[in-house]
Amino acid sequence: MRQGNLDERRKFPRYEVSLFLKNFDSNSNLQRELEAHTKDISAQGIGLFTIQALPLGNSLDIYVCIPDNNEQIQVRGKVVWSSAVGPCKYRIGIELEKPELKPVSIVLRTLSQQIKTRYYYL
Repeated sequence: MRQGNLDERRKFPRYEVSLFLKNFDSNSNLQRELEAHTKDISAQGIGLFTIQALPLGNSLDIYVCIPDNNEQIQVRGKVVWSSAVGPCKYRIGIELEKPELKPVSIVLRTLSQQIKTRYYYL
């Protein structure tokens, strides 16, 4: 039931794609770097997996690493939900401060790179 309610509230479609992320905890005085992988992305948010729990409301500077040319797209967001999905594995929901992410372009570039990589190894 909860998932159905989430789907109804979403304003933008989500695209399942796994991308490497680097993010910096803006609330920490140490500016610690955290590594994560996306579960899905949309123009307004990012679902990700990480090995560290992140507190609700935490602000993050996120660098999405695009595989076709190693470009890093910087966005800023905050943790809006978090849940443990296994030992040392957390699923986190990030709401972007400025919905500027272009998820369709990122997904197409990622798929294009995956296809090139597959043909290279055949």
